Amino acid sequence: MSKNPFIIGAITALLMASGLSAQVNLTAETASPISVPGTTVLGLSEVVSIAGVADIQVLVGQTLTNSVKNVAEGKTDIAAAPFALPFLMSKGVGPYAALGKEAGAELASKLAVLYTYRLAVFGISSYKSSNFEGYNAIAGATIYNGPPRGAALNRARGMIKLATGLNDGDGYTGVQVNWGQAVKTITDGTAIAHLLPMNFPDGRQGQAAASGAMVVHSFPKEVFESEVGRRYAGAPGTAGVTVEFVTGCLAQIFLWFLKTACSAVTPILAAKS
Repeated sequence: MSKNPFIIGAITALLMASGLSAQVNLTAETASPISVPGTTVLGLSEVVSIAGVADIQVLVGQTLTNSVKNVAEGKTDIAAAPFALPFLMSKGVGPYAALGKEAGAELASKLAVLYTYRLAVFGISSYKSSNFEGYNAIAGATIYNGPPRGAALNRARGMIKLATGLNDGDGYTGVQVNWGQAVKTITDGTAIAHLLPMNFPDGRQGQAAASGAMVVHSFPKEVFESEVGRRYAGAPGTAGVTVEFVTGCLAQIFLWFLKTACSAVTPILAAKS
C-alpha cells in the first residue's frame, strides 16, 4: 500500500467522518474527470476501494454548487467543492440565496471537510491567432466564463469586474456551458477568450492546444496589488498568488499561470455522521 501521507490522511478522514467499520457503498459527485476536482475524487474512490474501506460510485461532470447542497441534504455522500460554497450556504447568499439564512446555516452545519487540495488558479486564455489582447480587450467581447452557475462562474465574473469594471451581459457577453463541453466550447470559436480555472499541466488547455497555440494573459498588476485587489484575494477560499520571475521556457509558462490572479483552496466534503 502507498505510504503517501496525503492518501492515508484521506482514508483516515473518510473513516472518521463516515463511521465506517466495514466496506460500504457510497456516492460522490465531482466536476469533469479531466479536472482537478474530478481526478481528486476519482483517485479517492480508487484508494479507498483498494484499501477495503468503501466502494464509491462517482458521478462526474456535475456543477459543484448543486453537489454541496446534495451532500448537505443527504442525497449524496461526498463532493468536491470550493471553500467559498459552504460559507455562502451558511449565510444563505449567492447561489444559495433562495435557501435563506436560517435554512442555509442549518444545511451548512451538516457538512464536514475530509481533506483539502489546491483547485487551480483562474486566468484568461485565448488562441494566439485570435489576436485577443487580454483584460483590456474584454469590452464588447464574448468570453467563456464557466458553467451555467456555481463558484467558478462567480469567480470568473468577479475577476472581470475587478479588472475592468464590466458586468456579464452589460459590457461583454458571457458564455456558460457545463464542464463536459468545455474543450469543445474553447475550440469551436463560440468565444474569443476563456476565463476558467487552470493548472500546469492543464487537461482542458492541453486538449484545446491541439487546435492551435494558446496564450494565457496576465492579470493587471496594478489591480492585483491594489487595496481592493488584496481584499478580493483575501475572500473565503481564495489566495492571491505571486512568484519571483525565473528563467526557462516551462518555468515562464508556469509563472503566467500563477500570476493570472487568484487561486482556490478546495475541500472534499462529506455529511457529518
